[in-house]
Amino acid sequence: MAAAGAAHLPHIGRDAMIEFYAHGDKFPELNLDQDTVREIKAMWLMFVAMKGGPEAAEDAICAKLQKADSPFAQLMYPDKARPRRIKDTQHVDPETGQVTNGRQMNHNLARIMKATGGVAGGGCPFAGGGG
Repeated sequence: MAAAGAAHLPHIGRDAMIEFYAHGDKFPELNLDQDTVREIKAMWLMFVAMKGGPEAAEDAICAKLQKADSPFAQLMYPDKARPRRIKDTQHVDPETGQVTNGRQMNHNLARIMKATGGVAGGGCPFAGGGG
């Protein structure tokens, strides 16, 4: 592919460009002059020194990503990032990607208990009444 990615496709929207890169095998090359490269390296070294080392710098970046975009943090730092609860009732399992809605799950369990008549004496019907 001789063209510089989707840059030659100005008529497509942002989402289409994301899809283009997500499903393609080429990414746009980031052409930076040597001064910019040196400045970026210097900024990274200062950030690492300010945080106390590379591990602390990565932890700080992970924490910031966790606040801003939990799924992206999980993608970049799968061993460090924690799944964030979505709307207080949903969370994403980082290993399976499955979204669990706690409120809906509780509602469904209550319907099952009502439909089955529950267990005499209360408790969990799966554990023999909990007693």
